[in-house]
Amino acid sequence: DEVVLSVAKFGQNKRDIPPQIVSVSSEDILFANPQTSADLLESTGQVYIQKSQLGGGSPLIRGFSTNRLLITVDGVRFNTAIFRGGNVQNIISIDPFAVSNTEVVLGPGSVVYGSDAVGGVMNFYTKKPKFSFVEGNSFSGNATLRYATANKEKTGHFDFNIGAKEWAFL
Repeated sequence: DEVVLSVAKFGQNKRDIPPQIVSVSSEDILFANPQTSADLLESTGQVYIQKSQLGGGSPLIRGFSTNRLLITVDGVRFNTAIFRGGNVQNIISIDPFAVSNTEVVLGPGSVVYGSDAVGGVMNFYTKKPKFSFVEGNSFSGNATLRYATANKEKTGHFDFNIGAKEWAFL
């Protein structure tokens, strides 16, 4: 029930926040096994994805797209209001398996985020490196491979974490 807004930078209960927020956890991402981050957003049931080509995906929230929707990655703007009208497929360049959780703020977030957030805000939070809490370094990793015959999709993702007491790398 906790949500983190990239503007506030601290956790808040969903019932204390006026806009409707859809959260997707890392467990939901692994269960959905999305091909792209556009497919991840579509699995929420609140974001419509227009696919004009195979593997593409342009998000639409409440009829708004492109320069009326804001996409952030770890609180940093991924798109700007200077994008042209119509649909832009830039959401597919975010690796869904490198994301720890996603939040979609439905409705106008322009008061907090600016004029390019009239339709909504899609916040992606990437995985964070983990420190070692034992003597010496710790090492862990994840691997995902998938092949689909319907569209001849070949998806691969690998990440590893090296952690010490004072530094960590992912």
